[in-house]
Amino acid sequence: MESSIDAASGGQSLIESFRKADIDFSLFFHASPVPTAISTVEGGRMVDVNESFLRLIQSTREELLGRSGLDLSIWVRPKRRESIVQAVRKDGSLTGFPMKLRTRLGGIRETLASSSFFQINGVDYLISSFYDITEQKRAKEALEASEKRLQEIVDLTSDWIWEIDDQGSYTFVSTRIKELAGYAPEELIGKPYSVILHPDAAKRVVEMLGKSWERREPAAFFESTVLHKDGSHIFIEASGTPILDNQGNFRGYRGVCRNITMRKQAETLLKLREEELENERVNLEETNAALRVLLRQRENDKRELEEKLLVNAEELIQPYVAKLKASLLDSRQKACLDVLESHLKDLISPFLHKMKSQFMNLTPMEIKVASLIKDGRTTKEMAALLNVSDRSVEFHRHHIRVKLGLNNRKVNLQTYLASLQ
Repeated sequence: MESSIDAASGGQSLIESFRKADIDFSLFFHASPVPTAISTVEGGRMVDVNESFLRLIQSTREELLGRSGLDLSIWVRPKRRESIVQAVRKDGSLTGFPMKLRTRLGGIRETLASSSFFQINGVDYLISSFYDITEQKRAKEALEASEKRLQEIVDLTSDWIWEIDDQGSYTFVSTRIKELAGYAPEELIGKPYSVILHPDAAKRVVEMLGKSWERREPAAFFESTVLHKDGSHIFIEASGTPILDNQGNFRGYRGVCRNITMRKQAETLLKLREEELENERVNLEETNAALRVLLRQRENDKRELEEKLLVNAEELIQPYVAKLKASLLDSRQKACLDVLESHLKDLISPFLHKMKSQFMNLTPMEIKVASLIKDGRTTKEMAALLNVSDRSVEFHRHHIRVKLGLNNRKVNLQTYLASLQ
């Protein structure tokens, strides 16, 4: 084939170079890893193909040779081959022309075609190489889809995502910064990250982040204050992680900022409320302390009053009772005087106070009977003093035992009442 190949117009052909170098073109053609086919210009009949081409379209030499690419449906878009032919006729060759090929099994392969024109015995031929870029294109499409998906996530998140270089200047700022702080991303690109920090927070953040920066460590959940473009300030919670290249060299930081202004405001209100509650607690303690003082004073006043009552009874009443007892009295008068003296003692003793406070369900008559029982009076004596019948006294005695919880118990009522003094 080499002896009959003529150089195409426009320069020395590859075939002629092989001939001068005494190299077998056929050997080079079939050993090439690049899928290559030789076809006639007119009709596109396949003259020869190498093994790489056969693997590309999953076919055999017998199925291809002597048949046109159109008959074999190799060209997904037949008119693309016509464009190649016209370009090669005009310029002598064509490089990197996008071309889709259909495999014998129906699959589609994306290729970049390069073609050259030559003649043999007056017949025009095309030698075409097809660089398979199917996997690269799929990878590119997958990467583009991934980047698009990532960008959508970045745009949808309520947080502000950022990247800074190893000098601390912004290289990327998500669009959420506009909503959070009023800045357009392009306003911050190339500027140091501290440019939007509140002056009171900038020094602290630079010092804290500087420690992580030196150690190339992540910085997680640190709080700061950012100046809004309108002059107000917002509270943020930021986290960042180092960016390393394929060789492990430090290239900067990538991170996210979250607006925590509402949380900080709630914390401030909570702190104020806690302070208010603490003040109320202190006030209540002071009030309770004052009430305790008043109660102690009341007890003191009560004790003083009781002491005065005792002294007055001893000094002003008891002498007259003693004089009455020394006078000539009949038995009834003497009994009444004894009761008067006993009640006077009760008045200045805690017995009646306990009876009235601990057993408030006793009637006045039952209290009188209980007092006489404590003093050791018999039923007849009590009946005479109270001007009631013996049966009435026994009735009250029974009710007193019931109300004191002594019914059906072997407890002496007089002894029990005496123990209450």
